[in-house]
Amino acid sequence: LWAQSLKRRGYSSIRMHTLDNVLCHLSKKDMETDPIALDRIMYSFACLKREGIRLHINILAYSHYSRYVEGRKINHSPHKIGFMFLNDFECEKFRYGAETLLNTVNPYTGKRLIDDPLLISIELSNEMDACCDPPFIYSFYHRNKQKEFASIREKINTAWQDFLKRKGIPPRPVPNVSNKEIDLSEDVSLFYEFHTEQLDRAFRWGEKILRDMGWRGAIINNSSSKRIGYGVSRWRSSTAVEVHGYFAHPSQFMRSGSQMYQRSSIEKFAGHFRSVNSARQYGRGFQVGEFNHAFWNRYIHEGGIVFPALAAFQELQIVSFFQGPYMPTPFHKGLDNFCIYENPVMMANTFLGAVLFGRGDVKPARHQGVLNIPSSSWKKGNTAAFPINSEQTKIALMTGLSIAFPDEKPAEGTTYSRKPDFTLSPANPSGVNGNEWSSNIRDVDDGSFDLDAYTAELKKQGILPADNLSDPAKGIFQTDTGEIILNGPEKKMTIITPRTEAISWERTTPEKLGKLSVLPAKGHATVAVSSVDGKDLADSSRIVLIFSTEAINSEMKLSEDWTKLFSVGKPPILVRAGVCKAELQTKPGSWKLYALGLDGERLEELPLENANGKLTISFDTAKLKNGVTPFFELIRQ
Repeated sequence: LWAQSLKRRGYSSIRMHTLDNVLCHLSKKDMETDPIALDRIMYSFACLKREGIRLHINILAYSHYSRYVEGRKINHSPHKIGFMFLNDFECEKFRYGAETLLNTVNPYTGKRLIDDPLLISIELSNEMDACCDPPFIYSFYHRNKQKEFASIREKINTAWQDFLKRKGIPPRPVPNVSNKEIDLSEDVSLFYEFHTEQLDRAFRWGEKILRDMGWRGAIINNSSSKRIGYGVSRWRSSTAVEVHGYFAHPSQFMRSGSQMYQRSSIEKFAGHFRSVNSARQYGRGFQVGEFNHAFWNRYIHEGGIVFPALAAFQELQIVSFFQGPYMPTPFHKGLDNFCIYENPVMMANTFLGAVLFGRGDVKPARHQGVLNIPSSSWKKGNTAAFPINSEQTKIALMTGLSIAFPDEKPAEGTTYSRKPDFTLSPANPSGVNGNEWSSNIRDVDDGSFDLDAYTAELKKQGILPADNLSDPAKGIFQTDTGEIILNGPEKKMTIITPRTEAISWERTTPEKLGKLSVLPAKGHATVAVSSVDGKDLADSSRIVLIFSTEAINSEMKLSEDWTKLFSVGKPPILVRAGVCKAELQTKPGSWKLYALGLDGERLEELPLENANGKLTISFDTAKLKNGVTPFFELIRQ
């Protein structure tokens, strides 16, 4: 049921995360395989294969194949540093996990996972980079005195002194380094260069283990950071890149006191997407293993169009909503930050992601540009600790953009399918907003890059059409295909494609898209129509209508501005009701409108005006007989 449901919901691949939490959880010893857990994992692989759903896994995540011991808390952060410095303990855990997950013959398929086309890619250690920035390494080395981590501290010092010896530099202590402000001192510059080399070393060690086992597919690592130094290592090590990103990631998840940003992702010019795309590399496969627009941000309905549409425009290979799109036996604990299966708004978001990105309704960029980052730039002090200039990331809202490191030797096997249409040099780097769980580029316009002038130059060169509406000074960006328009100040984004049209906006103005027109009403929302019979909207006889707002738990307690959580609340889930008024030009005929359940079942027929193919839609979700839903169906009899 699980795999079948994923298939019906439009998923073509999934990322199975934290298998190291499961495999030995009920065993009597660490790294002792629980046969029941292994059987369930193998059966799940077989079910995915049967439904044609591809798989991505990581070998290490959090528990590192440890058994459950009451009261024991595993601190994963030092273990990520341990793997980076190839400490024996973490390397042994990696070998065990790789051998068990990849080399076991699956009784349900007759194949090892490593030989099965089911598997797309392997991540060595989930978000290793989230805990391995140089300041973390310095702090761990000098301040962590726990005996269990003494070997990691020794590995750090040995690797640092070996690096200095190779450079012909006398021994010196591990330096105090920062990623808060630019520091051009020699020690700092050396340590960041050392840091990228150690990332390379960890990757190549894990790569050799997997290649010796017979794996020939993509291997990835360092999937969190947007800092330039990690990009250097990705460029030198791997032909594929994975990066994760979130909008409004909570400070403490769903714990009391947790805080959350309460602005629109459109208002922020899709900053979470731009941050992810800033790590996209020229000539490499690029996948997003985790992304979401987190609950309880009030603009959560934007999550269905902002990231998926722009990911399709930038021609990313894989994007994965995080997390839990379906549970056979739901916990019914109410909504949390990322779980999709009980959140009607997130379910609407995943539907839109499936058509805009998965089905390919949004066209890829017509042109591709490359930001070339020379060694003279990233090796300067701690420049590697910062991401690329935030104003330059906004180019990705207009045309294709990736980065390259032309002075560095690219990973073996890298291919370039097309030459870039334009190149540019890096402006001053930006800062990072984030914590251990998520990071985004901090938008800072320091004047080092004139986006208005550059946009005018793109039009002059024919990269952008002359009539392209992009005007950065006004906060307006249009893709070179013309399909996507983002207006930050108005918190409005529109998508017009042959099969899907969508808009997220404040609903204070009437808006005409292509076939769809929407009228003002109370409360921001996303409205979309999408053909689901394989035809363009103009010829379709079956169309899904999305009217998506926001959801919340009963008895949930928040500060007046919604930024601070006091109490999680409980089921039943409440969805903000609203009036939807729209018009749709369709093929003439007899049309009906239905409210749908979250499982797609028709719940109620609604009134619909039909004037020779012009459908006038008007309903109030507060008056629906079976409660508020974001899903509706238009069908031509």
